Amino acid sequence: LVGHPPEPEGECGGAYLILDGRNSFARWLVTNNLAHVSNRGGVHISAKTHGQSAERALAYMQAFRGVLAANGIEIPELHSYLD
Repeated sequence: LVGHPPEPEGECGGAYLILDGRNSFARWLVTNNLAHVSNRGGVHISAKTHGQSAERALAYMQAFRGVLAANGIEIPELHSYLD
């Protein structure tokens, strides 16, 4: 694209997960502005990465989901997207 430099980290995009909003951890995330209520139901948590790398964002969310699972919080929905 003319006037737009290439993204050196691959494809642009992001990742997020949807957490069941009925538990206290989800409510704590929303209260502390670390997540927001999703229009799809539940609580939406976005990858907190620098840059626009879709691959980096997905890796972040996979690791984040692993930490939550290790602490007894299962995440059924993990999503990635390209911009």
